Amino acid sequence: MKIEYASVKIAQKDTAKVKELIGGMVNSPYTIPLLRLRAAVLLSFMYASYKNTDALKAIASETSKDTVTSKYMAPFCEYLLLKDTNTETSLEKAMKAAAGLPTEPYALLLYARELTRSGKLLQADSLYQRLPQVLLTSPKILTEYAYLKMRIGKDDDAMNYISRLHSNKIFTKVSLELFRDLAFKKKMFEKADAAQKVLEQKFQDDVKLQWQGAMLTLNQGKVDSSIILFTALAQKYPSEEIFEIMRLTAILLKGDYQKVIDGCDKSTLGESSKANLFALKARAYRKLQKNDEAKKAYQDAVAAAKENKTELISEYAGYLIDLGEQSKAASIYQELVTSFEKKTTKKDSLALAVMLNNFAWATIQSENADSKAALGAAKKAYALQPNSVDILDTYATVLLKTGAYKECINLLKDNGALKKEPRMLVSLGQAYEKTGDKNRAVRAYKDALAFAEGTFRLPLQINNVKLSEHIGKLQE
Repeated sequence: MKIEYASVKIAQKDTAKVKELIGGMVNSPYTIPLLRLRAAVLLSFMYASYKNTDALKAIASETSKDTVTSKYMAPFCEYLLLKDTNTETSLEKAMKAAAGLPTEPYALLLYARELTRSGKLLQADSLYQRLPQVLLTSPKILTEYAYLKMRIGKDDDAMNYISRLHSNKIFTKVSLELFRDLAFKKKMFEKADAAQKVLEQKFQDDVKLQWQGAMLTLNQGKVDSSIILFTALAQKYPSEEIFEIMRLTAILLKGDYQKVIDGCDKSTLGESSKANLFALKARAYRKLQKNDEAKKAYQDAVAAAKENKTELISEYAGYLIDLGEQSKAASIYQELVTSFEKKTTKKDSLALAVMLNNFAWATIQSENADSKAALGAAKKAYALQPNSVDILDTYATVLLKTGAYKECINLLKDNGALKKEPRMLVSLGQAYEKTGDKNRAVRAYKDALAFAEGTFRLPLQINNVKLSEHIGKLQE
């Protein structure tokens, strides 16, 4: 009974009571090995939670002398004392510790947390479900489990867990933030605003929370209110330059484009904000259709950016495509791809695929297009992200424009995207038509019309009427 009671006291953060209950059990010759082990696990977990390294080392030392429990406790203590921040190393050691203590919930909990940190969310979820209710329903653990549920798309479960805490008058900063974000996601804006107000009352000096409140207002489309909030924050915290940047961003969203330009020109913000100011000017000039000024502002923004230029450069290249300057855009994307390929890791594969895709698209649309380069980039992008419809669309377009009609047919005919994207069916129909197979082309076009009804997902240059007329000509 002492062990179970100690578990409850750990959840209640009553460390003194935990030590009183089980502190003497770890090395007591009068305590059976199973209870010595459980007491050691509980105390080790508690000491690790409070970063009491000395006490944790003492437990590790004591249990190492116990011929029965040492083989189980050694991996557990090794994990708890681990200072290596490498995720794979931590996960491996947590797994080893949990394997040695399969019936100890705190070992499972730590393993579940490492799985979550490693992005293995479904595996983590299954472990959390194995925890005893007294542990799972403790405020901190229930909150982290609710956050995990949100990450795997089970928002209703997450909301239920957090609501359970709040109905028992248990509020923490993390639980309120999670409730606010879930309520906003579910378009329960009044509840999201209420949670934000409670947070701001409880944590009045938290600048990040005030930022989140202003962003919550802006994301609800309350632009005028967000401008007031960001203006007040910029005045209150002049050293936090992001508030002034967001004030100007909100003004841009309101449509006061000249005011944004004037605000950027008069700004006294430091060098670290210059790139953001030039980017805001570029966007404002775009809205005013002052293309030369917009291009100049983009170039100034890229020049001012000290690091993390990729997104800004991509935005500029995308703007050039909108202006019909595909060759310039392709050249910019080529530089990005070359730079990114040198430093890409597995987790960056999506970003690289997007860049390759954009380069392929810009290149194939250019005059005197380098078909070989476009095709190579499209293939690489598709290999990295085969489930992306946009990347598939670019790949199919490049194959059509380079005359690789049979390859395009093989790519698309059994692809699952056909059932969701009429534009893919149009590309398939065009490939069949180019190979002289009019019957299959007509079937593909008709399927595209059937799927496209009400979805507006046909290619921009093709509408229902034009496609219907084309089908009629093929059937003559």
